[in-house]
Parts: sequence; C-alpha cells; structure tokens
Amino acid sequence: MVTMRLRGRPASEIAARLRARDVPTIFATGYDLSMLPKELANAVPLEKPVDLDELCRAVEACCL
Repeated sequence: MVTMRLRGRPASEIAARLRARDVPTIFATGYDLSMLPKELANAVPLEKPVDLDELCRAVEACCL
C-alpha cells in the first residue's frame, strides 16, 4: 500500500473528510492504481500523466 500525501497530510485523511461532506474525489497519481489504499476505493483514480479528456470525463462523472 502507498501513502499518498497532499501538502504533508495523508491523502486518505483528506479524502475521508471530503466524503463525509458528500464531496466526490478524484486522485491523479503516479503510483500504480492497484496500490491505492482501501479508503480511496470510492475516489476516481487517474494515472499521471493525466489525459485532459480522461480528466474531463472524471469530473463529469463526479457531477452526476
């Protein structure tokens, strides 16, 4: 399992706080997506480098 960080804080912690507020999450990471922690299972994962069309589809899916 990988520990992703956003500004020094665990990404899973930030994602959990967003989900608690019903805010969808999208992760762009250079890590292998199979290595994401279970807490991020509901997030939309994107692999870097992110394709703009793929990002647009992910944002659209989160807005439905």
